[in-house]
Amino acid sequence: MDTEQTATEGTFASATELRFSFRLTSTFPRLLLGPNVSGELHYGVRPTYIPNSPGWFRGVMNRRGALVPVFDVTQWIGLGRDPSSERRGILLLDSIPKTAGIWILGEPKLLTIEAQKLDAHGSFPDSLIPYLGRGYASEDGPCFEFDHQGWFRLAGGRSMV
Repeated sequence: MDTEQTATEGTFASATELRFSFRLTSTFPRLLLGPNVSGELHYGVRPTYIPNSPGWFRGVMNRRGALVPVFDVTQWIGLGRDPSSERRGILLLDSIPKTAGIWILGEPKLLTIEAQKLDAHGSFPDSLIPYLGRGYASEDGPCFEFDHQGWFRLAGGRSMV
């Protein structure tokens, strides 16, 4: 498989596969992590705020001596906080030095997925569509691959003031 594959081409799963998923909000379908993506979930940690930064950049946190940026994707797409009573946590993805975190709703969930021809349009805001890959059916409803590295590159390249 070509390593320069785009999010829209996706990483194709076999007939059925187990993958970790997470939610950004209670209204969006779950997003899938890639098959070899490492992650850590942190609750009760508040990132250190960086003055004059946009609301979607939540700050930085310490992960084993390295400063890690933390982003709020729902703020980035203009939705604000989800009114759900579920607890929010920070999901740190990838290993240092590529580690970055995103706020998620609830807890990641292991899903059995099956490749389907699903369209993310209408389920997500247009600004997030370029970072969504193939759709899958699961026991928890439709879910879509999330190109977190592509999104982190975009967020890191945006002006922070």
